[in-house]
Amino acid sequence: MINKQKKKQTAFEIFRALAATMVLVGHFSDAAYDLPVVVKKIAFAFGYYGIPLFFIISGFLLTASLFSILNNKHCSFTRATGLFLEKRILRIYPAYLVSLIIIVDP
Repeated sequence: MINKQKKKQTAFEIFRALAATMVLVGHFSDAAYDLPVVVKKIAFAFGYYGIPLFFIISGFLLTASLFSILNNKHCSFTRATGLFLEKRILRIYPAYLVSLIIIVDP
């Protein structure tokens, strides 16, 4: 059962990566001056539809992560939310701090 759930989440991660790539294509095509107008419009459409797709999939995956903590830990919603936030902070803040160290010029 857990193996099936991992495969489903991996598929969603791939779709989320594709949505992020769609947004990047839209941004990079806007910055390219030598592209034909038709190509720029098509690339803009990719970026335009990639943004909501990315956020919808991300919201689904975050909610699924919270509910998996609720199901696996068999704890209260408040405790599960605390564990979820702790997990998110430990995943996000190290990269955030490294990027701050790189960007801030002493």
